[in-house]
Amino acid sequence: MQCDYYDAGACRSCVLIRTPYEQQLHEKQLRCAQQLPTIPAEAWMPAVASPETGFRNRVKLVVGRAGRDITLGILGPDRRGVDLRQCAIQSPQIAAVIPAIARLIESTGLPPYDVPERRGELKFVHVTVSPEGEMMLRFVGRTQHTLDVLRSRLDRVREAVPQARVITVNLLPEHRAALEGEREEVLFGESLSMVMDP
Repeated sequence: MQCDYYDAGACRSCVLIRTPYEQQLHEKQLRCAQQLPTIPAEAWMPAVASPETGFRNRVKLVVGRAGRDITLGILGPDRRGVDLRQCAIQSPQIAAVIPAIARLIESTGLPPYDVPERRGELKFVHVTVSPEGEMMLRFVGRTQHTLDVLRSRLDRVREAVPQARVITVNLLPEHRAALEGEREEVLFGESLSMVMDP
């Protein structure tokens, strides 16, 4: 897969991107067989290939800022936001809503959390999409202010991402390398069952 972000050195998340996909599958199957030596070789079925792009149904986007613009992606080596809106591994449904989420964040006035400065409010946005195209949004913020602002603008959130069946705010007040805190408030929807993995 060709990736402009990787080529530019902006993102190194896909560490096997330069390894041909068939080789990746072969090596992964070998590692599985080595980890499970009691299973006879003839019992292993061939590896099933997935699409090389558009396969990720859950993303955890760092909210940052580059100049005056909101970034949604990862933290760079300088601990500032790197925008990855065009990342090829995201499902098309997720890629389609990221610009609307960025506009929504901008409209709230919630400042992105600045890691080097240890200030700001909004840390992450997690987006999960089900096979049916329904979504779950989780905004991870630092203080009650994030929750209050998003609760007061719930209509705008729902308008920005009408596919969202569950919308939550998670509070992570500490300055630490974590994707979410212990407190979760459901703003819309009745369940978190769309979360594909804990």
